[in-house]
Amino acid sequence: MNESKKFLKQQRPKVYEDRRVSTVIKNMKKQTVKIVVGVPESHTNSVLEVLGNAGAGRVGNYSHCSSVVKAVGHWKPLPGAHPAIGKIGQLESAVEDRIETWCEVLPPLRRTGDRCIPA
Repeated sequence: MNESKKFLKQQRPKVYEDRRVSTVIKNMKKQTVKIVVGVPESHTNSVLEVLGNAGAGRVGNYSHCSSVVKAVGHWKPLPGAHPAIGKIGQLESAVEDRIETWCEVLPPLRRTGDRCIPA
């Protein structure tokens, strides 16, 4: 193996190669979490597409399931923020879409000695 291939192999992130870890992950019970986000009306369709393509909103034989409700969002940009609307230190509000959807996730793992177990 030449030097560049060795270097690239060393730079790859460590992947769980232990079959026991793979078995633990396969047998873990997934948790359903609710995702709620407020977005400008102009961005609703693109956010819905990204969420659905990432696997959110799967219900039985349906995908991309979600609810969208009109709402008025309120926020106050703090120092260090880069607001698209409003100014630092000033309370702002605007009509936005409130997107709700669901996603199945695995609980986090923690390593204990030579094993990984749910955290």
